[in-house]
Amino acid sequence: VDAYLANYYYDKYDLKKAGEYFKNITLLEPNDYNSCYNVARAYYDLSYIYYITGKQNLSLIANQKSFECFTKINNPKGLAFVYSNYSNIYTAIGDKKRAIENADKAIKAYKSIDNTYNVYIGLINKISIYDFMKDSRKAALIDSTYQAFIDSKDDSKILKIKLYDFKAENLVQQNKLTEAKKILDDLKPIVEEINSDDLTLEYKVALAQY
Repeated sequence: VDAYLANYYYDKYDLKKAGEYFKNITLLEPNDYNSCYNVARAYYDLSYIYYITGKQNLSLIANQKSFECFTKINNPKGLAFVYSNYSNIYTAIGDKKRAIENADKAIKAYKSIDNTYNVYIGLINKISIYDFMKDSRKAALIDSTYQAFIDSKDDSKILKIKLYDFKAENLVQQNKLTEAKKILDDLKPIVEEINSDDLTLEYKVALAQY
């Protein structure tokens, strides 16, 4: 019941109530794989709520608890989530070294379970860290990730929007405006089809740079 209500209020963006139910789950004593997974996931979700509400110290504590539980049951996908969350938290507090280290750990964990989609999400997250930290390695990582995506013939539209947006940004900065326009034109029908506010905004930001 707590898990259902926690996710219900989380989806409604009532983070205070969602957090209360996630806390209830963390109070349980896990006695098998599933119960330990549920506690680990609750700590992760609680950590993410703290992260997006600016409570980074509490976020770190909850994320560490999640890490301990996922480690106990040897769940690499859960650990990848935790590493990714660590990278976000450390980015928010300005710890560039740890942010990048944990982004790399997340990517490695996703590769270990052949989760290609989340490998790309991890690389996109790392690009965003470089962007936030004004790191000069950003452009090269965009180019290598974009090329790997093209070569893979992956058909994920969400990944395509995110990576094409980054690539267009690179091309604009290199004054390759014709190539940038072609990428943005190719993206337009996909953005309209998905009809996501967040992805549409990302596309408009990339378009504004052109």
